[in-house]
Amino acid sequence: KSVLRKMRKNNLSTLFVLDKDHRVIGIVNVGDVAKNINKEKNIISDIVDTDIVKVKLDTPATELFALIENSKYPLAVVDDDDHLKGVIIKGSLISMLSKEVSTSGD
Repeated sequence: KSVLRKMRKNNLSTLFVLDKDHRVIGIVNVGDVAKNINKEKNIISDIVDTDIVKVKLDTPATELFALIENSKYPLAVVDDDDHLKGVIIKGSLISMLSKEVSTSGD
């Protein structure tokens, strides 16, 4: 229930899941969390999707677009130890790339 509460409070449709060492292991979406909220054992590990795309801090923006285009989730930005350092959502990336294109064309 705390996961769903956190997602609603922060207006998030997805939330990355970290292990005890704070490494990214996957993602959950609000629909799956809500569906499993009343189950006797509502364990996040039962609904976490581990099929996510992780990128490093130094991944070029031009590579990010191809990665996020084929991903159903935001990209997890991680360091060399898989610690979450940031999140890239499709809309933000498109906005940033369009600004780059418009400023380089001036």
